[in-house]
Amino acid sequence: MSKNDVRWVQRLKSYCRALDALKSEIEMASDRELSLLEKKGIIKSFEIVQGLAWKMIKDFFESVSEERILGSKDAFRLAFRMNLVSDENGTLLRTVESRNNAVHMYNQEIAEEIFREVVEEYYGAFEQLREALLKEKDERGL
Repeated sequence: MSKNDVRWVQRLKSYCRALDALKSEIEMASDRELSLLEKKGIIKSFEIVQGLAWKMIKDFFESVSEERILGSKDAFRLAFRMNLVSDENGTLLRTVESRNNAVHMYNQEIAEEIFREVVEEYYGAFEQLREALLKEKDERGL
């Protein structure tokens, strides 16, 4: 396997693309009022980013011999504990519950709440994670 074939680096590229798409969608929301359908699209993009985030963290820590990650909560807790991110408010952990609740998007109240959390809280935490892993990638010469 070459240096550029490291699994977490490959997932980081996908994560960055998905996060850039989410950013564009959120910027659109700051320009005008979105329809419920558009908000649901942002929630779907959030689900994709959130899934990539925890799997990327899992792959990263497996590459440095930490292999006891069983799921998204474990991944986010480990990222905080190992100072990969500073998530004192548990924002990344709350993304797990929101992602699980996204199956209830038919309930407008739930959809609106998840949308608000994505725009106001989760996106910033995902950006922090991106910056931390891009720094790790650069420091490792990958």
